[in-house]
Amino acid sequence: MFKKLNPEERTEAYKNLPQKNKDLLWEEDMDHRIEELANNFKTGKARKERLKEVTLHLLLGVLPPSQIKKALEKELALESEEAAKMASEFVNYIIAPFKETLKGVYDKEEFERLGIKTASQKQEKKEEGEETGEGTSLKEDPYKEPID
Repeated sequence: MFKKLNPEERTEAYKNLPQKNKDLLWEEDMDHRIEELANNFKTGKARKERLKEVTLHLLLGVLPPSQIKKALEKELALESEEAAKMASEFVNYIIAPFKETLKGVYDKEEFERLGIKTASQKQEKKEEGEETGEGTSLKEDPYKEPID
């Protein structure tokens, strides 16, 4: 699991974050995303606050993305199935849109465990395809048409 930080530890963790991650913590969009996620699952006020705590720990680099389901299950007192659904939405609403920023704190293996590709991984895949010649032939893809 993850270690909950006391206020002093939070301050220290915040100081060590890259600037992009610090900015992400204060983004209004992030708060809206958390609110929307909480509303989608009809959480009460107390659970919504705990969801914000889980998100804070993720953004501070204390809670690895691959541990989200377990954290939601424990912190929000959810059944395993409901925690899995919420974790899936959490990945889509909070982790995936900000994966490039979060990779400053977490290694790419964390994202691979969730099935999320970072831009550098997508570029590597594209370059790999170019080297092998995959995906470049119009004959192979019946939906591609030449541009005149």
